[in-house]
Amino acid sequence: MKPSCFDPLDADVALPGIAVVSPFTSAAESGNGAPADAGPPEPVGAGVATDASAAICGSSSDADADGRDLSEPCRPSREDGGRKKDVGREENSGREESVPSAVEAAAFEMPYAESLLAGVTAMLVMAVAQRAIGMVRAILFCRWLDPDQLGLWDMAWGFITLMAPLAVLSVPGAFGRYAEHFAQRGALRPFIRRTAAFCVGSAAVFLAMIVVLKQPLAELVFGDLSYGGLMLFVAAALTTTIGYNYLTSLLTAMRQARRVAMLDFLNSGMFALLGIVFLAAGASTAHAVVLAWCGACLVCLLPAGRWLAQTWRRMGEPAEPLGPGAVARKMAPLAAGIMVVNLLTNLFGLADRAMIVHFAPGDALAVLGQYHSSRVLPLLLVSVAALLSAIILPHLSHDWEAGRRHRAAARLSLALKLSAWGLTAASAGLLLFGPILFTGAWGQKFADGLAVLPWTLTLCVWFGIVMLAQQYLWCAERTRLVCAALAAGLAINAGLNFFLLPRWGLHGAVWGTTIANGATLLIILAMNCRLGFCCDRGLGLALLAPLMLPVGALPTLGLLVGLAACAAAGCGLVSDEERAMIRERLRPRGSEDESRQHDDEDNR
Repeated sequence: MKPSCFDPLDADVALPGIAVVSPFTSAAESGNGAPADAGPPEPVGAGVATDASAAICGSSSDADADGRDLSEPCRPSREDGGRKKDVGREENSGREESVPSAVEAAAFEMPYAESLLAGVTAMLVMAVAQRAIGMVRAILFCRWLDPDQLGLWDMAWGFITLMAPLAVLSVPGAFGRYAEHFAQRGALRPFIRRTAAFCVGSAAVFLAMIVVLKQPLAELVFGDLSYGGLMLFVAAALTTTIGYNYLTSLLTAMRQARRVAMLDFLNSGMFALLGIVFLAAGASTAHAVVLAWCGACLVCLLPAGRWLAQTWRRMGEPAEPLGPGAVARKMAPLAAGIMVVNLLTNLFGLADRAMIVHFAPGDALAVLGQYHSSRVLPLLLVSVAALLSAIILPHLSHDWEAGRRHRAAARLSLALKLSAWGLTAASAGLLLFGPILFTGAWGQKFADGLAVLPWTLTLCVWFGIVMLAQQYLWCAERTRLVCAALAAGLAINAGLNFFLLPRWGLHGAVWGTTIANGATLLIILAMNCRLGFCCDRGLGLALLAPLMLPVGALPTLGLLVGLAACAAAGCGLVSDEERAMIRERLRPRGSEDESRQHDDEDNR
């Protein structure tokens, strides 16, 4: 499944296949369709023992160790006399299975696979449209839903986000890594059959438990036993969400990105259409919104199933049977790691809302609705940060794998500074626009949401920087450190909300979450520094700039202008290497000799 935990009432961001997880945005709102499994970012996926050549050639040794061209088909080694064995059966613990005879003669070509450029272009075009749809949908939903119903929907979506990957143990999250592995062995059909059977069985057990335990779960999720009926709606929506996620994850793994982009756009549009129709007809309840999401996923299952059937007919059966447990043994380690990352990330995003439900004074669900309204605009910033994180990772990985780790650190430092300044400036602009939205479109229904908007902008800016900063740990393949930082932030968030919520209500929740996000950012930066990253004065000032937002939009803009002037004057806010990077990007493309000379200097 695709990257996780987004909120469908807010701005859209399309990030299929990219492991940038954000507890503040939803896949529905993002156009990704559904809460998704967030796998470790490729190209440096943590915990992956085999590389691309091993996946093609079926050997754990380097494919080019003997000078063989990677494009050449793999042939049985002389050591086994050319004998073949079942796919998935290993001769010893240190060697993968040999490629079946069905694909020995030529490399397997994935049916209907698209080029990377076509896929990325489709995703970017759809992302713009999905953001527009998401913003209109968010404004209308907040206009028609009362604060308590908006709070109910917020928690219902949080539960779907948390449980959709967990119900299938995040197995679809590993499709992007291993679908090609089995396709190259002519075993894609058995791979699909076995993973589908597992996901159906696992999800059926999970959904049955929700139905049986609907009242205790309603008390846990919504803070009231009387919402047991809503849990049945949630169970239905979770069913279609799991199916939609499975199919889109599989199509993404088969490199059919344009089709996935169309599905995501259809999902986002249908959710907006059905939701607006239901709410405009007078059904202004969270039940109607959950039903609209369920219907949107159900509609998308039809074209997704048809496209999968077309691809299925182009596949062949393997020449030899797939060994028992071959799929499970291959996918289990990576799927388990993805599940842990998903769980921690989604809990990190859900913690403050769950604490509001159980510890906020007064009408807790209405308080949660106010909090939700305050996040509509800030989530635009998180979606931008998610895109930036996805874009910068391959560049960091390129420098890292080339041995230029100092340049990778400098590149990330510059990205953090520019992103912090840019997101803070955008936050100041949204702060100026906020009163128009809250008093005009929403009729002063969310006055408390407007009051905490500056702090919500601050915490979202910091979380966006967290998403960028953790890319250094992904490059270093330190997945455990990412999990540790998220776990620490989760514990801080829960502890602060437990103390602040009963005393200061919504303000206490926002303050606690802001402090927790800031602490998580500091923890990740400290981990980065232990791995060679350098935090200088300029970075520190850039990261502190969002704290001016609660003071006001104009003071914030004045501070940013001052920082920009100091940086231009050479006051040490931007290092010499970062200046060189900026000049390199601004000047016209140089000659090949100049580029080669620059790379040589970097290597030295």
